[in-house]
Amino acid sequence: MFTQADAQWLSETIKALYAAQSVTAVAQTAMGVLDARFHALHSNCEELSRDAASYTVHGMRLAWKAPADYEAFIHDNPIIPIVEHCRQLPTIQLRQHASFSTWSQTDHFNGLAKPMGFIDQFSLIAQNSSSMVAVGLYRDTLFTEEESALAGLVQPHLAAVWRRVRGTEAKPGAPGPLHLSLTAGKRTLSPSPVVQRTLRNYFPDWRGGTELPSAVRLWLDRSLADLRVKPPRRPLRALAVESARGRLIIRCFPGQTGMLDLVMMEIPARPSYFALQQEGLTARECEVLYWVSKGKRDEEIAIILGCASTTVSKHVQHLIAKLGATTRAAAVQAAGQKLA
Repeated sequence: MFTQADAQWLSETIKALYAAQSVTAVAQTAMGVLDARFHALHSNCEELSRDAASYTVHGMRLAWKAPADYEAFIHDNPIIPIVEHCRQLPTIQLRQHASFSTWSQTDHFNGLAKPMGFIDQFSLIAQNSSSMVAVGLYRDTLFTEEESALAGLVQPHLAAVWRRVRGTEAKPGAPGPLHLSLTAGKRTLSPSPVVQRTLRNYFPDWRGGTELPSAVRLWLDRSLADLRVKPPRRPLRALAVESARGRLIIRCFPGQTGMLDLVMMEIPARPSYFALQQEGLTARECEVLYWVSKGKRDEEIAIILGCASTTVSKHVQHLIAKLGATTRAAAVQAAGQKLA
């Protein structure tokens, strides 16, 4: 049974939501009021496209730090297929739809829930024709029916506010998903210029043609081998690759006729070292500086970029001079100040 305090909380929550004027403000407001009322261990506001290829986090409040490859573990969250097939579902509680024994075998549980300490998730969902946004609450105890009902009263207001701010703001900053079709023999089928450019940005040793980059081919071979084991050892894991431009996440979707569809999602680096081109650095010098900031030696950078270590050394000398520094560490510090 709801109390007078619940009614007061609901009134203040709705008022705060309608006062929000941006995606960020809605996300932070919703997480804040729901965190306080339901004592969440973690909370987030995330947007997922209907084909599960595009994923954007609009806000996150954590008691414990999330894994660095957080995005790679969401693909088999038991909530996703339920939402995809029940488009009008306003709220969803994970443990009402998935037993612990089933959930504990997923990447979502072992990669996120277990290390982050939660055993239940409750989400308020707003949807449109192309995507859904969910404000998720994560706890180390189960949500009660009364709590679920109270939180559910917030959902229609969250949905209305989200439609309003989404209509006045641009889409998420990350580029849309890229698709690459493969034959049963894992050869590429007419990759677009954008796909080719993206692959070269993250796999400098790739020379184009119908062959995949070697790292992608190895990941794909291992993933498909896992699927042939009955039952599979694990779900298909995404491949996450880092470069100076950001992170590229690649997922594989096998077709019924042996064809494969690779869906690639790029998360641009922010701030980007390529902004230093305004300071006179070349694109390659920006890229080298990024890897220097990661503590890589010239020989290691040469392997990453597919060039000679002497070439990397020359780039390092030039970028140090252009940034007015005297050492590699000083160059990284100067770059950080300019990008701040």
